[in-house]
Amino acid sequence: MATEFRESGISVVGVTSWGTHVCHFYETIQDLLDTLESYFKVGLEHHEFCLWVLSEPLTEEEARRALQQAVPDLDRYLAERSIEMLPHDAWYLTGGAFDLHSVVQGWQEKLAQALARGYAGMRVSGNPVWMHSQGWWDVRAYEQALDVSIAQQRMLVLCTCPLAASGAADILDVTHHHQVALTRRRGQWEIVETPEIKQAKEAIERRNEGLEQQVRARTNELVTACEALQREIAERMRAEEALREREQKYRSLFESSHDVIVLLDATGNILEINRRGEHVTGYAQSTLLHMNVFQHLVPPEDHAIVQGMLRDVVQGQVREYEVHWRTQTGSIVYLDGASVPRFAPSGEFLSTLCTLRDITERKQAEEALRQSAFDLAEAQRVARLGSWRFDIATDTVRWSEELYQIFDVDKTAFGGTYETFLSRVHPNDRPRVLQVNAEARASGAPFEVEYRITTRSGQLKHIREVGYAMKDGAGAVSGLFGTAQDITERKRAEEMLQSFSQRLIDTQEAERRRIARELHDEIGQALTALKINSQAVQSSTEAVPLAPQWHDSIDIIDRTLQQVRDLAFDLRPSLLDDLGLVAALRWYVDREAQRAGFSATFVADFSETRVPADLETACFRIAQAALTNVVRHAQARQVEVELRQRGTELHLMIRDDGVGFEVSAVENRRVSEAHLGLQGMQERALILGGQLDITSAPGRGTEVHAWFPLMSSAPLQSRENDTP
Repeated sequence: MATEFRESGISVVGVTSWGTHVCHFYETIQDLLDTLESYFKVGLEHHEFCLWVLSEPLTEEEARRALQQAVPDLDRYLAERSIEMLPHDAWYLTGGAFDLHSVVQGWQEKLAQALARGYAGMRVSGNPVWMHSQGWWDVRAYEQALDVSIAQQRMLVLCTCPLAASGAADILDVTHHHQVALTRRRGQWEIVETPEIKQAKEAIERRNEGLEQQVRARTNELVTACEALQREIAERMRAEEALREREQKYRSLFESSHDVIVLLDATGNILEINRRGEHVTGYAQSTLLHMNVFQHLVPPEDHAIVQGMLRDVVQGQVREYEVHWRTQTGSIVYLDGASVPRFAPSGEFLSTLCTLRDITERKQAEEALRQSAFDLAEAQRVARLGSWRFDIATDTVRWSEELYQIFDVDKTAFGGTYETFLSRVHPNDRPRVLQVNAEARASGAPFEVEYRITTRSGQLKHIREVGYAMKDGAGAVSGLFGTAQDITERKRAEEMLQSFSQRLIDTQEAERRRIARELHDEIGQALTALKINSQAVQSSTEAVPLAPQWHDSIDIIDRTLQQVRDLAFDLRPSLLDDLGLVAALRWYVDREAQRAGFSATFVADFSETRVPADLETACFRIAQAALTNVVRHAQARQVEVELRQRGTELHLMIRDDGVGFEVSAVENRRVSEAHLGLQGMQERALILGGQLDITSAPGRGTEVHAWFPLMSSAPLQSRENDTP
């Protein structure tokens, strides 16, 4: 085989060739690990199969942990079987005894397998010093046979020996069968023999015995160096004692941890537990050390959790979980746990290390939060009010549970977009909802809107929505949120109230009609008869002196008759029943103008068809109240009254050029006569589904506008028996 050089991974050796046999004397385990980390790291990076035969006191766990630092992908290499770690008894012993030929043959078989799997070659490391009890002769014979077997093979072998277990003669014998001998003390390398020693040895053996003396002299130097090393080892032992003291300090950290740290065997017996366990459970630490978690701490409903954890950890897995423990007082604590396995170098399971954090307060807070969410959902259900959130960027809508009930929407079928929501809104109300939404996006101001929705069953519901804007860091509106309430029942109640109010007004009007009829028919007739009688007496008497008194009586009777007629008209104008709204308004406007002395115009752009009686009454009473305010307060010179039909609406307007007033100031005086008058006009308009607006300012006159929907009309007819 042609010479092929390989990177050894050992700085003082550098590049070497296949078949190199290196002996490494080390002082501490750390010296050993520093060497082997680099040695195997280079081999794995160069696609070489690696075999690490471990000997005490180095455990497999320590070896893995150390190599993991140099090779982050160690787990992958282990999974690919690019590297194997075996205990020395599994490799060197057959049937409990060392068989040199079987071991050498094993190296050859491993090499053949590695080459068959496509690896460039194989590098190994082992510690033969464990065979010292069988005599260094076996060690020398083994090293000699190994040296011969790897010659011209694609193998690198690194034998490691602790200086503390090696005498000077032993070191000499071992180095005699290696091409390179190295020592590492306190992190420093010393070369015992260079890579060219093997060729020099062969020349020395062929030439003369004199070189043997040089070797012996060199050996003496090694003995001296070994003695020095032994002295240094004694010093290192003292340093290790100091290290044990420091480990005791670390133990105190274990005891003072804020988490419960406990060691369990495979059946749940507590092997060790820190003092935090006392604080959490209430049991003394010494008592806990005699407990089994299944029998004393974990409630039956959580046994399966702990059993599953132990089963997985025994198999080498790491587990995270939550579990309950019962304390000495019988209360329950919540623990957040993580468990890792602990194995002996032989692979036997020792225990599981569990770290448990008390999360009782967090769980209680979570439960309180869940209860709050439940209470909120119940409150929304009782109030029939749900909450919503709209993200403008994603066009997504999020609803509370109650909104799905209000809108009668299947949660799984809800698309979660604004368009999906809008599809539920009544077509006639969508433009208003869109307008309010757009204004809120643009201005960021709060908003309220009422609209109707149609459910899957065809039910019509009334919704009142209140919303607010969400803004991003730049102050731009990023979304909207708010509430939506089912006010269908309230709307029905309002309709009933309007109906009751209308019935009350109708009753009042009927009573006024009755009183007016009695005043006109009975009192008026009586006064008329009195007047006729008085005139007759006046004409038949010859007592001239009584004539002035009779004249005065007749005048008083005339005025009384006029007052009765006026009173009857105010209570219920007969013109309204007999001739309709237009005639009644024209007569009333002219009469008030004559009385108060202002100039008045009346314009009616309205068909002769009669409108419903309640609408005629409402229009007349609003005009009557407005003109009464003009007479009492406005000091107006010009008054205009218009009654016009605008499509499907009836529009009534009263305008004056009087002194005007602050509308808001009057509305805030809730007990004033003026406020009650304005409120009465508003109520009459609302009862019939209309709208009333009043515009005024000091010195700028007043305008009153009333709009009413013309739902239906009726032909001119006698309404003597109507109840308007």
